[in-house]
Amino acid sequence: MKKKYYLIAVFVMVALLIAGGTVNAEPILTDYGQIIPYFGISYNTFDLNSENFTFALSEKFYDDEEDLDEFGDYYDINQSVSSGIGFHFGALHWFDAKEYENMALGAEFERINTVEMSDQDVRIQISNLGFLATGAYRLKDIDEEFPGYIDLLGGIGLYRARFSMRDRIGNFNIQNSYWGPGLKIGLQGGYLFEEQEVALGGRVGYRYARPHSEGDLNYNGFEVGLQLSFGF
Repeated sequence: MKKKYYLIAVFVMVALLIAGGTVNAEPILTDYGQIIPYFGISYNTFDLNSENFTFALSEKFYDDEEDLDEFGDYYDINQSVSSGIGFHFGALHWFDAKEYENMALGAEFERINTVEMSDQDVRIQISNLGFLATGAYRLKDIDEEFPGYIDLLGGIGLYRARFSMRDRIGNFNIQNSYWGPGLKIGLQGGYLFEEQEVALGGRVGYRYARPHSEGDLNYNGFEVGLQLSFGF
């Protein structure tokens, strides 16, 4: 079933690439340059494991070791999820001063879609949000005959993982949110359609995000995405 979803996700990403990827708005001019918004979708790797959380959260219901072991044996679904689809949007402010013309600062919002692990007794759902301050440095054009660009991209901020766990018959329903620092580094690039002031391209990078260090809410991993921006 998981492979089926992955194949569907890959198909959607390829279709978006053919169709145009992402969409942007008109450039927003400032006294120091212009703000270029962007939007994209991504395929992300990570390592979410249910086992440790079933034992940690059982302490909310049982105090003695015997009952704790019974809770773990009954509700431990011992599953993991290693990848998922997400989306992101944000904006970069590119400076027009000569000494800073290849530099930009901005902000980005990222969401990795909810993943689910379940069996006949219990269901676990986890989602992740990222709020990042970003920066970019534009390398020289790839070729004079090819109106493209490559940027070094980085970001630092906060990630929030939302966790819910419930059993089939409704004895318990746990919902928690965990916050933690995170960062991303990578490359983004694209092809400039200058007459329309649109750029179609993609990005690759690595994410560090582990909002709950004592458990297995581990979103460390790689990102591969499609992206489109306006205002060049």
